This record gives sequence, structure tokens and C-alpha cells, in this order.
Amino acid sequence: MKTNNMKNSVRKGLLLIGTLLALQGCVSAPPEVSASIPLIQDQKVYSGNYLSEDFSRIIQGATEGDKLQYQGDTILVGKEYTSALGLNCKSVRVFEKNYTGYDSTVCMTTSGWFMASSLTVKSPTPQHWEGNNNE
Repeated sequence: MKTNNMKNSVRKGLLLIGTLLALQGCVSAPPEVSASIPLIQDQKVYSGNYLSEDFSRIIQGATEGDKLQYQGDTILVGKEYTSALGLNCKSVRVFEKNYTGYDSTVCMTTSGWFMASSLTVKSPTPQHWEGNNNE
């Protein structure tokens, strides 16, 4: 009888240990991963328009939350980040005269800053945007 009790105790102990180990895997956070080199190594083709020297100087020193005025447009600077190509980029929201704001990105290459092609379509300014362009 003692042998059966001993076997049951060992089984229960092993079951408990197995369960705890399984749960440990569920509650542990995965290791944080970051790229130390650009993720794309092939020829780099940038889709967008290079910015003028004047605006490049302005955007270079801009930080998140800055509102810039350039040629009648208002540009709200967003977060700065490193792209998959290893470029220094900043997200921006552009408010052009008579158009709603649209999101875009500006990135720095060895040739200068360029604005990435927008993935959204510009549309005429609705009434509720009026007045927001000149804040």
C-alpha cells in the first residue's frame, strides 16, 4: 500500500512540476529583437520627391510635435525612426491649402531628405478642416 501511495505522490509531483514548467513558458516575455544592420541589402531605390535645400534644413532640426510652415503648407512633425533600409525618417502630417491633411514620411539619404510617395489620395478640404491650416 505504501508503494502505491509513494507512486501516486511521485506522479502528482511530476505532474505539478510539468504544469509549472508549461505555465512558465506562457508567462515569460519573448526576447526583444532589433536590427543592427539594414534589413534590405540590394540596390536601394527611393520612391518619392527630394526636398529643397531650404526645407531640408528646416526638417533636419525639427522634432516631434513641431509645426512647420513651408510654401503655404503646414507640416506637423511626428515620430523619428529608423526604416528597414536603415534610413533616418520622420513621420509627418501635411496640410496643403484646399486639401485635407495626409500622412507621409520624410527620410534622409546620402543625397538629402526626400518625401516618400503618399499611399493616400488627397481630397478637397471639408468644412471642418478650415482654419486648422494656419494654427
